[in-house]
Order: sequence, then C-alpha cells, then structure tokens
Amino acid sequence: MKIKILQILAIIYFLLIFLILKAHSIYPLIFLIAALLIDNFTKIRNGIKNLFYVTAALSVFPSVLGIFLLYLPFCVFGALLSKRSFLRNYIFAFALSFIPVNIIYFVTTYFSVPLSYPVIFLIFYSIPIVGIILLRTKAFDYIEVENSECICIFIVLFFTGIIASGIIDDKSLFMANGVRIFTRVQIAVEGLNNNGLVPIYNPGIAMGEATYLWNAPSFKVHAAINDYLLQPKSHIHFFNSLSFFILLLSTLSLSILFRSIINQEETYSNMLMVSSVAVLTGLNFYFLQMLESFKANYLYPMAYLFLSIILDNPKKYNDYLILMYFSALFIIIHLPYGSGVLVIGACLFLITKIYYLKDKSELLHFFNWAVKNKLIITITIGVILLFPIFYLSSGIIYKEFIYQEFDTTLGQKITIGSVISESANFFKGFYGRSKEFFSIKYPDVNRIDDHKIGFFLSVFGLLSFFLLFAFYKLERAGKFRIFALAFLLNLFLSSLFYNRLSILLGGFFRTTLPYLLILMGASILAFTYLFKNKHIKYFLIIAIFIAFIHTIPYAKQNINNIHKEYFAGGDVYREEIEFIKKLPADGRILTYGLFNNAVDFGGNYLTKGYFSRNERYELVLVRTPFEKVHGQNSFGDAEIILNKSGTELSNYLIIGGYKYLFINACHPIGNYVVSVLYPNFTYPIYQNGCLLFLIVNNTNYIEKAELAKNAPDGIYKQKDGYKYITLSTYYNFDRNLNFRETPKKPEALKFQRPSPTEIQISGNFEKDDFVVFKEQYFARWKAYMNNKEVPVMTTAQEMVLIKTDKGNNILLKYMVLPKEKIFGVLSLIAHLGLIILFIYLLRQSIL
Repeated sequence: MKIKILQILAIIYFLLIFLILKAHSIYPLIFLIAALLIDNFTKIRNGIKNLFYVTAALSVFPSVLGIFLLYLPFCVFGALLSKRSFLRNYIFAFALSFIPVNIIYFVTTYFSVPLSYPVIFLIFYSIPIVGIILLRTKAFDYIEVENSECICIFIVLFFTGIIASGIIDDKSLFMANGVRIFTRVQIAVEGLNNNGLVPIYNPGIAMGEATYLWNAPSFKVHAAINDYLLQPKSHIHFFNSLSFFILLLSTLSLSILFRSIINQEETYSNMLMVSSVAVLTGLNFYFLQMLESFKANYLYPMAYLFLSIILDNPKKYNDYLILMYFSALFIIIHLPYGSGVLVIGACLFLITKIYYLKDKSELLHFFNWAVKNKLIITITIGVILLFPIFYLSSGIIYKEFIYQEFDTTLGQKITIGSVISESANFFKGFYGRSKEFFSIKYPDVNRIDDHKIGFFLSVFGLLSFFLLFAFYKLERAGKFRIFALAFLLNLFLSSLFYNRLSILLGGFFRTTLPYLLILMGASILAFTYLFKNKHIKYFLIIAIFIAFIHTIPYAKQNINNIHKEYFAGGDVYREEIEFIKKLPADGRILTYGLFNNAVDFGGNYLTKGYFSRNERYELVLVRTPFEKVHGQNSFGDAEIILNKSGTELSNYLIIGGYKYLFINACHPIGNYVVSVLYPNFTYPIYQNGCLLFLIVNNTNYIEKAELAKNAPDGIYKQKDGYKYITLSTYYNFDRNLNFRETPKKPEALKFQRPSPTEIQISGNFEKDDFVVFKEQYFARWKAYMNNKEVPVMTTAQEMVLIKTDKGNNILLKYMVLPKEKIFGVLSLIAHLGLIILFIYLLRQSIL
C-alpha cells in the first residue's frame, strides 16, 4: 500500500485541528477512516476519492458539512463553464440554487400556494435532477477534486476553522446587524414550517413591515430554505454555520480569482502560493469584520468567479449567459455591492478585450455567430431583463411610498462643474479612508469598525503594486495589469456620479475598500509569481504564511469579540422576555436605553410581541411617530427626545400606538423618559432593577376617531393633542370628508387577528366614521364591510385610516396587488426560461 501526500496531509489536518480546537467528536474520525479505506481499497476515480477527503475535513464542522452537501448536486452544471475545476463548478452550483429558491418564493407569496417539505425539496433539486439524468455517469466528472485543489481546500478550511470556528455556537450573533438579519430570515423559516408559505408581512417590527418586498428576498429566502431543508435543532447555530460557510467559500473563490490573475500552471508551488495569499487576503481583519454585513458577503463567492471568467477572456455563448445570469443575481441579492462589482466587471471586460483583440478574427467570429443566432440572443436578453423585474418593480409600483427627498440629488442638473466637484469629493473621501486602511498596526480587536489591514498587506502590498507597474512589460504580470487597470478605471468612473449613484444604489463604498484589499493581495501574488526560481518562490511563500500566521491570534480575537450579541439566544433579559410573552397584542413595545437593533428584532423573534425598531428611511419614515419619539440611535436619539416635554412625548406615543415602554432607567435616555412620563402619563407594570415596563395612558391599537381638518400649530405640545388626527396631504385622497373642529377622545375598538395579514374589527359604525389602525399605511391594505370594499387612507403620521359604512364589523386584509403578480409572473417565466436555456446547453455539451 502506497502512502500518498493527500493521506499524510489529511492526517496532519485532523491532528492539528483536533489539537488546536480541542475537538472531541468521534464522527470526523469515522469520516477520515472511511476516506482512507475508500482511497486504498477501491478503484473509483482519484477525483472522487479526493472529494471524500474534502467531506471528511468538513465533518469537523458537521453543520457546515450539511450546508456544503446541499449544493453539491448542482455541480453537474459545471459542464457549462469553459474553464472547469471543482471550486468553479461548486460556486456556479451555489449561484444556480437561487433559481429554485426564487420560484418557491414566487409560488408562496404572489400566488399564496402552500408547499409541503417534499414539494419544496423536489422544486429545489429539480434542476440538478434533470442535469444528472442527462449526463448520467458523466455527472461525476464535475464533482471531481484535483490533488492541488484538494490541498488548497485543506489549507483554507484549516485556517478558517482556526480563526472563525468560535462563531459557530447557538447563543450569540454579530453585534451590529446579526440579530436583524437572523430574525428576518427566521420569519421565512417559521412561515414555511407553520403553513408552507413565505410570509408577506410581519406586524411585529417597525409599524408593520413588508419584510421581503424591499429587502433582498432572494438572499433571505435562500438562507431560509437552507435552514428549512436541513431542519437544524438550533436556528442560531445554523445561521452562524452559514456565516462560517460563506467566509470559507469566499476565501476559496478568491483563490479562483487569484489563479486567473496569474494564469498559473497547475503545480504544487503555484497552488501553495495562491493558497497563502488567499488566506492572507480573504481572512484579513477587514473581511472578518465585514462578515456581519452578511447580505453583501453572500455575493462574494459569485463576484470573484464572475471577475475570474471575465479575466479568462470569455468567447462562448455559455460564458456570456453565465455572466449575464450573475449580473442579474447581483442586482437582486445586494444592489449596493453588486452594482459596484458590475462596474468593476465592465471595466475589466473592456480592458481584457482590448488586450486580447490583437486581430479581428474574434470580432468577426462573434458577429457571424450573432447574425446566425438572432433568436437565441433575443430570448437570452429578454430572459435576463425579466429575471430581476419582480424585485425592481416594487420601486415603480409603490413609488408614492418612497421618501421623495431622495429624488433631490438625482434630479440636479449634471454639469462639468458638478461632475468635477463630485469626483474631487469622492477621491478626497477615498484618500481619507485609505489612510486608515493602510496601517502598520492591527485594528483594535474589540471593535467592528476599525478597518485596518495590517503591516504585511499595507507595506508589501503597496510595494509589490508599484514594482509590478515599474516592470509592466513582463508577460507574467499581464493579467495582473489588466485587473489593476480595471480597478483604477472603476474608481475614476464611479467618482463621476458618486453622489447620485450612492443615493440610488446604496453607495459604491461597498466595493472600493474590499477590492483595494484584494488588489493588494493580488499584487503580492503576482510579484511572487514573477520568480521562476523555486527556492526564491518557496522562500516568499513561507514568508507570506508566516506573516498570515502572525495575524491569527488577533484575527481570532477580533471576530469572536464582535460576535457577542446574546439577546436572540434567549438567555439575556430572560425574566423580561417571559413577561413580554404574557402581554396582550394590543399595543406596540418601544424601548429606551436599550440596544434596540438587537432587543427589538430579537424580542419579536422570541416573544412574537410587537416591537418598534424602524430603519427604512426611504419609506417615508420621517413622517412616522417613531421619528418623533425615538429616532435611529439604538438607545434613543437625544436630539429628538431630550427637547420634548412629557405632554408632547406622550401625545406622539399615543398616536403611534406605543402602549408599552421597555426602559433601562439607568441609561441617561431611559432615565429622562421615565422622569417626564411618570406618573402623569404612564403607570408601571414591571420592574427588575433598572429595567421596567410602563403603560402609556389612553393608548389604543385600533380606535374609532374623529378626523380634524388640520392640526393647529403646537397642538401636540398641549394636553389631549393626541385627539387631533388628520388626513395625510401626501396622497391624492378625497378631502371631502366629515372633519371636526374639536375632535373627541378616540374610542378603543375590539379586534381579533387570526393571521398577521387579517384583522377583524368589531364596533358600532355609522357611514363616514373613521377607524385608525396603528400600523403603517400601504397600498396592500384593503378594508371590507358588508362584503364591499371601503376606502383605506392614511393619517398625517402614516397610520392606516379606514372610512366606514354603517355596520358592526370591518375586515382589514393585507394582500399582494394584482399588478405585483403580473411582474411576479414575468419573473417566473424568465426563471423557467433560464432553466430551459441551461438544460439545453447542458444537453448540447454531451452531443
């Protein structure tokens, strides 16, 4: 029996990972023994044997292995890639999995068709099943792992495990955005588990939220489907495992981009060189800190493969279809980051084609092909344009609900002076951020916002970058020059309309620093690749590994320290959580002096209570009561709160339906709120040390009210100002209504809520009475009395306002509008069309 290098490395990997992580499970050892037995005593292909080694290595992290296996069947479509490897096939497989996820989303939301677990499983795997049937035994070709690639996976997995395995627990999440993203994913998981539907509405946060309409449904539902298919015991543990998996996959996919940059031969020295720079860059402090921005991270692996395909000079229809598919995914998953990648990709494509088009043969071949295939080109463009329309159409359909102040900058006249000014401001900001970014020091390991990349990448990255341009004629650095020039061209083009594009897309800063870091890593790699002498090359590889290993203790501290938000785990404020569970759903809970980015989202997840954190500023948030009583500071905005008397604050709390105040009285903001509201406007119902709950007097969630034509100046600073409920002037409502000069005190109404999207209101209503429902107005709300629709309008504070007929019952429903369904159907057709195209091309590949 011959001992192979992979066997030795696998054993070393397990010894070191068990020793360093102090793991005790026997199951990974069983996987390792199975892999060794398969390797030594079977005659299956070496590439499949290597896959068993990869599986064994991943088994150290069982939940990560489960996620890895989810996408493996999709690898069959790696046949469509011009340049193939296991990692390329796998990342394309990951990207393809969004198609069935979106189809599940369309069916369960636009058409409200409940799906069972077997049906969802079948939809999810329908595409790879067809591919496997077509390719039969050839399907195994695309899950084979080459020796060099297997070693790269071992290296990246080992170091990712050493640095980031601490985040895989069932109690904590990232401190800034972790709870918010996790709970929004869990809404879909719970909806699928409870009734087979992805929910269209969550009343338990903000003033009611269309959870997936505006906020990247593809990303959140994709994460939710992963959770749903695997059925983990702990959802927090699964979510943390998914974060680890994305970090691992991003670093591995970075190695693909780096291989394209140096256009390497598949040798062990080149593989070690790429692996060393991949971990140095992909596991840098900056990317560890940015992992809390999980939505953008979800795009990293696909973005790197996208750029790699462009660098490899795409020529075939398959290449262009895949690039177009990636482009559509970038738009629907994370537009701010994705749009930046598209600009970099466009610059890279332009420079690549200029570099490679030495003669006109490629152009002539392309035009000849295009003339012969006009139909397939038309179908492809149509499919790609319609693919993201379900997501993009919401901004068109609901334009009146978008805060119009965002149009001011976009509508400004473009002049040479304005372009120069914007460009200068962009580069000024870029220079300022870069000064902090390039540092000989490591960042503060306790902070998530101290963006420093450390000594080695700062010094040797910049030095390598300038040396490579000094020797720009060297052929071995050709692709690096293309990548570097594309990044610089991207900076220039982005700067020309930076303010407008930042407002429209959420900011190009989402790609500037990440790709500056990648450029530094690519510079070190390309410089190392210049040396043909093996001794020099191995010396530099060892130096890179040493530099990276020196960062590991600090990087590990950094990621563990920023992953300490324990609220959603249910062990923090346990008594308060149990108390909230007992409160009736007759008012919204507002926090003061508490980190509401975690408490509000986590509180809604744990208790199903109605919390209040509202951050969708583009959705006329400025007109809602939340901006009058709290603001965007998680603990309470001092500028908003401290200048209000108890009378004014209580009036706005009553108007917003904020019946329950959850307060940390030892925090300055909480202390002030208690001092001005108690005892004249509130009464206590709970106290545990500094933590207390107050009920705001006269607060109703649904009430019959009289409508005032106008709210006199300063009325909300006066006693009983909450009675002055007025009609919003921002929408085209009929103003020929039954207004009152001096409105009476609103009357509380009884109601039942069988589901988040249906409210049954009881009372004695006359024609042209008014009912206020204290959730945010949206065109999806429809009201019915006596089997007829009655008008739904909104108050000046964006609350739902119903104009009644004579009767005793109102049915209020929240539903997807017919025009939304039209766009949903168009996107569904595009998704099905794309599946047909991919299957057709797969079929052609074996003919």
